[in-house]
Amino acid sequence: MKIEYLNYILEVWRCGSINAAAKVLYLSQSGLSSIIKSVEGELGYPIFERGQNGIVASPQGARFFRYAERMVSDYEAMLEIGRQVREEENLSIVSSRFSYAMHCFYDFIRSRPKGVYRDTFQEFGINRVIDSIATNKGRIGVLVVQQNQLDRFRRMAKERDLDLYVTDIELDVSILMSQSHPLAKLDVVPFDELKKYKFVADIDVSDEDLLLEDTRTVLRLSDRASTYDAIHLEGFISTILSVDEPDAIRHNCICRPLTGHASRFVMIYFKRKNMDFHSRELGYLTYLSEKVCQQG
Repeated sequence: MKIEYLNYILEVWRCGSINAAAKVLYLSQSGLSSIIKSVEGELGYPIFERGQNGIVASPQGARFFRYAERMVSDYEAMLEIGRQVREEENLSIVSSRFSYAMHCFYDFIRSRPKGVYRDTFQEFGINRVIDSIATNKGRIGVLVVQQNQLDRFRRMAKERDLDLYVTDIELDVSILMSQSHPLAKLDVVPFDELKKYKFVADIDVSDEDLLLEDTRTVLRLSDRASTYDAIHLEGFISTILSVDEPDAIRHNCICRPLTGHASRFVMIYFKRKNMDFHSRELGYLTYLSEKVCQQG
């Protein structure tokens, strides 16, 4: 006996009419009647009998429906176990503007067994990433920060009741510019050259996280598209991680390595203290780390 047949028969019982139930279920009346007869034949007793205002449960049917409702409810509960497990294994990643992390997110989902997941990937400035994790708007925060700022991030994690994981993955930073920018003629960009040109950065990045010594004239923008417009149309420059350079090329920009700046950049993760990583989160973080190392 199929569970869906029990659902059909329960609907007939609720409607008190095969015709009315058939319309609700988008079945033909004759098809629904055949299902009822098939189930009654399997059970060996009638489920329905005709009453004054339609069909009603037979004496045996009255007892049958108590069990049928319980069976359907238990079946739905068993299905819900699977849905809950999938819900618990959703990916909810919040990253700084690190396009390689986003591409790895897409690749990880495509390369893994399919499931009914509601995965999300959000990009913000550094401060908003931390706030999103602390306020339960995301599960894992992925950042790339200067090594000489790690103590500050440790303090922030402690203040916001977050766990901080510092990886051993170091990344290089390049200078992002238009193809017509004066710095494009150089093979590498000396750090001292940055102060000569207009600089654009994320609106949500603290002064301490910028490479510049003087941040008063920095243009602050809120998204990647606006940043590329400032670079192309107004001659601004910005920083970009070396692993993100293919993204710059797609936007008709070029990158030049930066020299003369002592601090390296390192990848870190945040999560809430009362949260454990589930298997897909561990899988994504491992995948991202491996891919970044391969690029490096």
